Amino acid sequence: MLALSAALCASACTGEFQHDVGVEAWRQGHPEVAAKHYAKACDKGYGDSCYNLALLEFEGDGVPQDDAAAYEHFERACAPTDLDACYYVAMLAGEGRGTARDDAHANVLLNMGCERAHALSCELYGVRIHDGLGVQADPARGREMVDRACELGGEQSCNQAGILHWRADDLVRADIFFARGCERDEDPTACFNLANGQGLPKSPEQIEALLAKACELGEPDACTASDPE
Repeated sequence: MLALSAALCASACTGEFQHDVGVEAWRQGHPEVAAKHYAKACDKGYGDSCYNLALLEFEGDGVPQDDAAAYEHFERACAPTDLDACYYVAMLAGEGRGTARDDAHANVLLNMGCERAHALSCELYGVRIHDGLGVQADPARGREMVDRACELGGEQSCNQAGILHWRADDLVRADIFFARGCERDEDPTACFNLANGQGLPKSPEQIEALLAKACELGEPDACTASDPE
């Protein structure tokens, strides 16, 4: 069916149709075929395909890993309705990967995303504000933004919030956020950091259980006690 659909789809096919064929190809385990259809749909202005193609290029899945191509396609998908794409544009621009480094552009996009409750945008923008990347450093405001990312459910955002509070010597708040990351998100690093944190009282049995959970979830250093990192 996939081959037939692809054969029937000539240049007159809509971007949406090309996108659907790409999605089906990816679902069947053919990312290289999916990429071809996503590219055609993206060229027709179908933003979802630009985003999916960019992910394949960013990860090197079915196509050569290519930050420059990924940046181009993420940027074409970036819009107030596609905050995931804008997040990737900001991340790559902020690191100078696939494009010239542009801290101002990164911060504008991340601020837009955070204002629209995009958790990962809040987290990355908070870290950049905390560290003064393209903006005057404001550690307190940066921590607030990463705290918000945790509240919004950002993956690993609670652990990142804990790290920033730990660096500010607020060990109690650090452990509170590590606990959220460990319990809610089952983040192995958060479990490991909670086990080693000194903000909340923990019995030897609780520490052992946290390290065991971190180990089970895949944290390689879970059997070694150290400061949060």
